[in-house]
Amino acid sequence: MEPCKRCGQLRESGWTCPHCGYTQWENIIFHGVLSLICLGVAVFTSDCIRWGAAAVGLLFLVVAIREVVTALKTPKTYKKDNALKETAQAPKPIVAPSSGDSYVETCFHIEFQENKEDRNPSEIPEAKAVIETGAGGPNPGDKVIEEALRLVAVVRDKYPDFYFSYLWFAALYCKQKRYDDARNSLSEGLRFAKSKYKLCNMMGDTEWELGNLSEAVMWWTRSVIIQVGTKQLGEYSPFLNLSYVAKQLGLDNTCALLRQYVDKIEYGGIRLTGNAVNELYAATRRHGTESMKQVMDTLDRKYLLVEATSVGISVPSPEAQQHLKSAYRLQAEGKLQEAYDECEKACQSCPKWQEAVTLKTTLIGINSWLNLVWDEE
Repeated sequence: MEPCKRCGQLRESGWTCPHCGYTQWENIIFHGVLSLICLGVAVFTSDCIRWGAAAVGLLFLVVAIREVVTALKTPKTYKKDNALKETAQAPKPIVAPSSGDSYVETCFHIEFQENKEDRNPSEIPEAKAVIETGAGGPNPGDKVIEEALRLVAVVRDKYPDFYFSYLWFAALYCKQKRYDDARNSLSEGLRFAKSKYKLCNMMGDTEWELGNLSEAVMWWTRSVIIQVGTKQLGEYSPFLNLSYVAKQLGLDNTCALLRQYVDKIEYGGIRLTGNAVNELYAATRRHGTESMKQVMDTLDRKYLLVEATSVGISVPSPEAQQHLKSAYRLQAEGKLQEAYDECEKACQSCPKWQEAVTLKTTLIGINSWLNLVWDEE
């Protein structure tokens, strides 16, 4: 298989791309010339050669005519497909003005396009078969993983522009500690898959599993940029991971806004717990840099804040954020009533702030439980 020179989609070797119908004109000319040569030979040679040359010449002529017709039909179709791409492409790279920081520039430099993906893995029999192996669960056996890899290859061969196969290849390779293979699979997906943001997130998770925080932050940031820039919010994990990095770097407002995006994507106040939180905090303390902090700040100002309203997120005022920060501090100190009062003020200032609403509900539950215990005593 090879990429088409026009649309870049993976296709079987051949003259015409099945995705966009592209036919190389040099191939048409080549077939046309061969046809003329064969027909010329048929005219000026003896009878024993004439009919064979004529047949071959006519065959090449038919191929050339078919390719001409296909090529003439292509522009309208391709123009329509390309218009769809332009409606959901990754935004242009944004870099902090005059940063001069190569890490910041790398995080915000995206060379590929994000296209809308409507296919659901659970509705594709081949993909559903992969999921049903159970290989995505904890501690699958070697035979289960091998069977899943075989089925994933079937999905990739049949749907080469579907992110699912590249994502699963990477996840299964990581279970086998084959991290280079995981990276290669994701890189291939970034070339050929229509949708990329899940692949960027998985690349970040792979680097994080290897202990490469700076690389993980870069890929998580790219996943966030693509989702926010195209207004296709579908993967909360990079927002959540980056929120803890931002928190440890002292960017409380960025942390709060990232978590609002998490709550927008997945309702229920999902947060990391235990070792997962401690590991991110510890890694950020050891390896966090000013460059990383600048990436978080730029992501906040140039993407998260700019697009918040358009995706239905209510941005809390600095005053509301301060009230919630105080509420967390008072909760940690055991001053639950004072914490509730501060949380109530945050909710009054920004009623749709999911994190403030969640904490308020939690405090109400704790107070109710404590009152019940005290009443029993």
